[in-house]
Amino acid sequence: MLYLAPAVVIVLERSFYIWDQQRHLQAQQECVNPIDAALEQFKASSNAAAVREAVSTAVRRYRFLKTVNLLTPPYLLGLSFSSEITELLDTVAEATFQHRLPRS
Repeated sequence: MLYLAPAVVIVLERSFYIWDQQRHLQAQQECVNPIDAALEQFKASSNAAAVREAVSTAVRRYRFLKTVNLLTPPYLLGLSFSSEITELLDTVAEATFQHRLPRS
């Protein structure tokens, strides 16, 4: 399920650019639902598989560390997370940024 977060961010970002293009070219072309169009573009791209693989790898690493007791219990101290959780979230964010769809 963690795979969905980067996918949603990528699709929403792309849908904004589609909407913005339609807004400027409204009289010249038929309008489509920007989110549907962005989702179809994402699913058709190699980015979908790459994001899924990157997130899956990060989750497997996190679970491995947890299984072999290398992971400190995830107590929250204020707003800080354990380094393993931070690494997992950083990897997910990196996968999101690396696999963005082009603006045009």
